[in-house]
Amino acid sequence: MPRKRPEKPITYIDWRRRVLERDLFTCQACGKNHHQIELNAHHVKPSYKFSEIRLDVSNGITLCKDCHKEKHRKGWKNGAQQNDTTRVLGRY
Repeated sequence: MPRKRPEKPITYIDWRRRVLERDLFTCQACGKNHHQIELNAHHVKPSYKFSEIRLDVSNGITLCKDCHKEKHRKGWKNGAQQNDTTRVLGRY
């Protein structure tokens, strides 16, 4: 019986790719796709506070560069960012 290879640990690059693939390379805020604009994988819950789920695909969302900047500009102060992304991710 062939030996099973141990699974490689997921890296940030793998996490980013999986998030973008899951979201079909489309910004989940404005609907632009990778043919129109640069895309980023955004952590729904900030990785510096939730390191245990940093590489969990369910903690990622695809945002275009502009929407990603806007999410970080608004910050986490009023909870709007988390509520917005949770609403979008509710379908996963």
